[in-house]
Amino acid sequence: MPGAALFLGLTRAGGAYLIFVLLVSLAAVRGGNNALYALLAVTLSAIVVSGVVSRNTLKRMALTLQTPDRIFAGKTVTTRVSLTNTKRLLPSLAVFVEEIKPGANKSREEQYRAACFPILRAGETRSARLEQSFPRRGRRRQTLHVYTRFPFGFFERRNPLPSQELLVYPAPGEIPEFLRIDILSGRRETRRRGSGENFYSIREHQDGESARAIDWKATAKARKLMAREYAGDDESRCLLVLDTFMYARADPEKIEPENAEKTGELFEKAVSLTAGLAAQLINEGASVEFLTPEIHIPADSGDRHLCRILEALALITPILPGDSAAAEISPGNDLQKMVSNQTSSIILTPRPEESFPAGIRRFARIVSFKTLWPEEQ
Repeated sequence: MPGAALFLGLTRAGGAYLIFVLLVSLAAVRGGNNALYALLAVTLSAIVVSGVVSRNTLKRMALTLQTPDRIFAGKTVTTRVSLTNTKRLLPSLAVFVEEIKPGANKSREEQYRAACFPILRAGETRSARLEQSFPRRGRRRQTLHVYTRFPFGFFERRNPLPSQELLVYPAPGEIPEFLRIDILSGRRETRRRGSGENFYSIREHQDGESARAIDWKATAKARKLMAREYAGDDESRCLLVLDTFMYARADPEKIEPENAEKTGELFEKAVSLTAGLAAQLINEGASVEFLTPEIHIPADSGDRHLCRILEALALITPILPGDSAAAEISPGNDLQKMVSNQTSSIILTPRPEESFPAGIRRFARIVSFKTLWPEEQ
């Protein structure tokens, strides 16, 4: 950290010490006692030594961070901090690495836990864990400080490091039981033919079809070759839709601040639930397609695809009234084309289910926020 600005702050012990030095100086001036002058010289030299030693302690220190690949809002994450003393001879003692919450003071309750390095010998590298948490999703700045109060604890020498930007994912929300049973529990049969295990219907056997499909009892009754059909399993493909148009029919001038705050909390719950659904579906091997009024992520599966959906959810914002740049998810042709009996579709929306056309309601599971969180309405 060469060339970094060093800031000096006074601790409580340092404040008490300065008061003591002031009293000693007043007594020495008024009394003219040589012993008091000697004591004053010692106390003043301790201040100078404290400043010089603390400055040298933070000189030529190199810091590296290993941040987790995924950071979720409200969850405690552990950042691995590695600190190297690049000085050739002198050790560094009592060095701490910490991050102060934005707008927080130095009280212990508002301070993140610090990573402590009691001693770093010349040329030595040591690692420690720094626990952090981010209350909200989105892009967040991580600004770390290296500081020391060595040697006497009178002053706190602080070195702010260049900040880095982190992307905080929404915490996956708990999936309601009715959704888990309806969508996620086992294989859900579709209204189409497929290669599943459950019986669908009996039809006439077609040329070139495997003989294993022949139902001999039905063949004997109909006196012609009949074949069994099985219901397909649609767990391999799912369309996940999040309606972000929170004020579809609201007048911007009539939205009260209290209602706006409740709506914001409701939207965050919906984002969290969407993250939970995406994680659950992909973990079960499904191919998930994600759609909002402004975002379309084509169907795919796997861990990388889940990260793409979580990144989109981390940055998503509700559409406000008068926003002409975004089109509302409405009973439109695009959504109706995407929702069909070929996929399992889940639509999370602040609007009632009746506002969607029958074609969408037939094949999609429409979940209104009012159904999920009636107390928030």
